[in-house]
Amino acid sequence: YNSIIAAVVEANKDRMALVDINSIFNAIAKNGYAMPGSAPLRKDYISGGIFSLDGVHPTRKGAALIATEFLRVINRTWKSDFPLINPNDVPGLAIE
Repeated sequence: YNSIIAAVVEANKDRMALVDINSIFNAIAKNGYAMPGSAPLRKDYISGGIFSLDGVHPTRKGAALIATEFLRVINRTWKSDFPLINPNDVPGLAIE
């Protein structure tokens, strides 16, 4: 599906932008997601901070990370200046 989505976006790049969450999560799997003032978020089940206890859905911090990546692409593509979200500013669970 990722290649199909990328092809559709490429064919419509004058009105679409791609947020490649798959690539972002692959990079996080290797290096974590650096955050100022705290340990990086990781993909590790329960203790990594990105995925909730079901191992599929994002935590609040994980959702903030995803939203920030969308904002980065929107800002870059359409020369916007939406402020990015620092996942550290989003309350999390004690195990995050």
